[in-house]
Amino acid sequence: MDTPRLFKKMVKRLIPARRKYRTNTTTNYSMLGGLATPFNPTPSFIYGFKGPNESVEEIIKSDENLLRELKVTHEELAALIDEVFATDDDVFCGCPLIRWTNIHSPICPFGDFCTKSIFDYQPQVTEIWLCDPDHWEEIQAWYHSFTTNGYPINDLKRFVDLKWVIVFSDLHPHLIRAHHFFEGHETPYRVDPRLLARMLPR
Repeated sequence: MDTPRLFKKMVKRLIPARRKYRTNTTTNYSMLGGLATPFNPTPSFIYGFKGPNESVEEIIKSDENLLRELKVTHEELAALIDEVFATDDDVFCGCPLIRWTNIHSPICPFGDFCTKSIFDYQPQVTEIWLCDPDHWEEIQAWYHSFTTNGYPINDLKRFVDLKWVIVFSDLHPHLIRAHHFFEGHETPYRVDPRLLARMLPR
């Protein structure tokens, strides 16, 4: 297979496989506790799921109160992220998408889930950036400046704080559904419920 066709195949969402592994009852999830990704930053996962001084319990409690104020449910917001991963379009809710292909997302820090079999090494889209269309030109220039140098770990938090980019992981739907966890405020991987709520049909 030539390189362009291989790249296209890699960046296209492997929906049947992804859904199969999310419902795979043969996966021994009891073994994942010992493999769970730590909540706090590590050398291999620089931002972590939260900052070192943040409390998982306080994050969850605060976001549960926020969802009550917004009058939305965790299921609604998790389903919205599922829709982002399910679409083959390059735009979602008027916002351009940038897709990242990897082998695996981190194993759930609660130790109960991975998005596919840990023995499956087939690449798939594990992360999608939802980009502000008003700043698309700046985001594209930034994106193309680092695509030859790897993942933009140092600049990503700044763009998330500017609300130019929302970072979706294929682990987010599980974190939100099962644990009511949107991640901490010190990581660019936090999904702000307020931004998600604005995209829900009303």
